[in-house]
Amino acid sequence: MKSALRWMSAALENTKDMPASRGIFAMSANEHAGLDQRARVMVEIAGGKWKLSGD
Repeated sequence: MKSALRWMSAALENTKDMPASRGIFAMSANEHAGLDQRARVMVEIAGGKWKLSGD
């Protein structure tokens, strides 16, 4: 069981630039959330619709 957990941990921690619905994931031994600045955007509602701030 422990070897399977070590294998899963190593596989997750070596995930780089994996696109998903919530952003692009890049994991490491120190970063388990996986989302970096590319996943954060500012939006506003203009005319009843979402738009990226600054557009």
